[in-house]
Amino acid sequence: MQVSPGAFPTCRVVASRGHQSSRHAATHRARSKVGLRHMAGRVAAAQHAPHGEPLFAQLGGGPAVNAAVDLFYDKMMADDRVNFFFKGVDMKKQRAHQAAFLSYALGGAQKYEGNGNMTAAHQRLVNDMGMRMEHFDIVLEHLGASLEDLNVPSEKIQETAAVVETLRPAFQEAMDKAGV
Repeated sequence: MQVSPGAFPTCRVVASRGHQSSRHAATHRARSKVGLRHMAGRVAAAQHAPHGEPLFAQLGGGPAVNAAVDLFYDKMMADDRVNFFFKGVDMKKQRAHQAAFLSYALGGAQKYEGNGNMTAAHQRLVNDMGMRMEHFDIVLEHLGASLEDLNVPSEKIQETAAVVETLRPAFQEAMDKAGV
């Protein structure tokens, strides 16, 4: 299953800066400036899922998230469209960092100890390495494929992708700051 922008009716995805109203763009910039706080609604939804347990637990908890992260980075590292972003990166540390983030985002942890400002955390990748929105889409693609490889039901893959999709404005802000 490939997840893509627009696949999530509860998430508003803006295809390009040229189609945003200035009010809408300002709203996205304001949301991303507060870092992970703009995810609060999605995290709350993940923590109080319709099945009575967090999405994190519905996916299988820590072992499932760790397995998904391992598959995800295997796919990312094998993909020449994005693997260059990880040149020189301690992948063991990166995998642990991503697992901690996903655990938080999916309702398995009460707080996140990493950099809560996703714009600042990825600004160097935009400025120095050419990260663009198509790379964000590739992340969603590989995350969805990793969850599918683990036999996660399509509905849960979509719910997970919708949570991650809420970070799109932070990445757009990084590109706006870089003038791209």
